Amino acid sequence: SSLDALPDGALLVATADVTTLRKSNMFAPIFNESGEIPGLGNVKNVCGFDPLERVTDVAMGIPAAGSDGDFGLVASGKIDAESLLSCAGKVIEARGGRPVVNPIGSFRSVRDASARAGGAEIAARDGGPILLGAGTYLRAMIDAADARIPRVTTDLLHERLSQQIGAGALRATVVLTAE
Repeated sequence: SSLDALPDGALLVATADVTTLRKSNMFAPIFNESGEIPGLGNVKNVCGFDPLERVTDVAMGIPAAGSDGDFGLVASGKIDAESLLSCAGKVIEARGGRPVVNPIGSFRSVRDASARAGGAEIAARDGGPILLGAGTYLRAMIDAADARIPRVTTDLLHERLSQQIGAGALRATVVLTAE
């Protein structure tokens, strides 16, 4: 699940069952729109495929100790890392950037080398997940996905809240810290 790539210590954890949302009257139009990125055009035309077509669930985490707007997005599904990273590189180039691919743990990431330091990057591995984040939080997400550090699923408060809320297409839990 996407939660397996969110590190322990999150202030907010949100999940979305994309498969269910694609079938709903409210969200189906979002997933069936043209896939336009402002200033770029249709992603399918740029990449030759829609990278979100195979995504089944999404999770977002905001670290409790985060600063400067740290957050991470995780998408799970049948992911072809090479195709996804190639697509991300094409999007970066189409925006006038310079894509750079690096191995990090069991993942490969792509970022815009011409962007400011600490900018967002995308990391993926075959079979998933896809990670979107920046700097130390992206590295922590990779370590969580590789089971090198505790995951948010080990956080008893988030887990208890999730159990009390129950299953759903969209779910969010917030655990406040003393700070």
